[in-house]
Amino acid sequence: MTTERGSRVPLEVLLLIIDIVGEDSSKWAYPTLRACALTCRSWRHRARIHLFRRVTLTSYRQYRRFENTVFNCPDLGRLVEELHCDLSGVRLEGHKRGDPLLFGIIDYLRTLRSLTVFGDTTVELGRKFPHFVGQFARCKTLRTFAIRECTFQDFDDLARAVWSLPEISTINLEDIYWHVTLGAVDWNDYPTKLPKLTRLELNHVLFLDPALEIMDTGAVEELKITSASPEDASFHGIMRYTRLRKLELVFDGGEHPWIEAAVSKLTRSPEFEELVLCCNAHGTPREAVNEHLLALNLDSILSDTERGAPFPVRKITVDVHTADPTEEHGSWTSMLQGVFSRSHQRGVLRTTIHEWKPIYWRP
Repeated sequence: MTTERGSRVPLEVLLLIIDIVGEDSSKWAYPTLRACALTCRSWRHRARIHLFRRVTLTSYRQYRRFENTVFNCPDLGRLVEELHCDLSGVRLEGHKRGDPLLFGIIDYLRTLRSLTVFGDTTVELGRKFPHFVGQFARCKTLRTFAIRECTFQDFDDLARAVWSLPEISTINLEDIYWHVTLGAVDWNDYPTKLPKLTRLELNHVLFLDPALEIMDTGAVEELKITSASPEDASFHGIMRYTRLRKLELVFDGGEHPWIEAAVSKLTRSPEFEELVLCCNAHGTPREAVNEHLLALNLDSILSDTERGAPFPVRKITVDVHTADPTEEHGSWTSMLQGVFSRSHQRGVLRTTIHEWKPIYWRP
């Protein structure tokens, strides 16, 4: 291919410019790429790659429009790698009665790697949600699944939706609620559950214990928990994660006894290697954080040789996010080395001080 007559810029350079625009996440990227796709045949395919690589659907009209587009041009479906579905106020029925939305084009999404569904926590998702999610099991390349800001009528709907994707390796549940803690789940319907799941993230999940139990696959190697409610969680489910290698706990600088409860349940994970503690110290005095961490007695738990495998832990990382990391870096580092003195002496403690940014933390 060559550029149009009179152009002094090689086609290869123009395509690289389109790639740069495709990496831009600002609101101007989409109209620019759309204009490029309509300019000439030489630019069309490269622009389409970026236009369809990450698709976000926020209304029923957009679902139907996307469905019709892919159905009429299946090659576009092969470009979709990430699909984000807003289900708040969206009717999940497809063209035919009984079929879920997008049912007619699922087989065309042959390179889909990531699926994210999100809704409105004030509105329950209907009973058709597991059916909608389950159809994506036909996407053999799908490996990452996330559910965010969703409320279910009972636990059964969440369990059936999650288990319907047996090839998933990473699951992220964020701001998840349900009104009935235990649903009438027939465990025999899902004998293998999630045999390939290796990473699980539970962020602000209302009831942690049931969520931990439905992910009990025996294959999870990395577990991340953010701001749990200590009165609702016993963390006994962690004891079943016998192949767990890394545990990441994210919390603010206040008092969090749930951290000690979670760490103390790691004694049955012989392959455990690393504990990551991520602390939001924005607005919390360093002295208060020091007091709360000392009260948890984590250093003794993590350095106790009498507990058997996997203790003592081989690597401990403490990340602190504060308003002025430059000025207080030395003070924070010294404080953390004092809190985890035994781990520091064993040479397994690593501390990092970051500048607090709201994009990483919930308001």
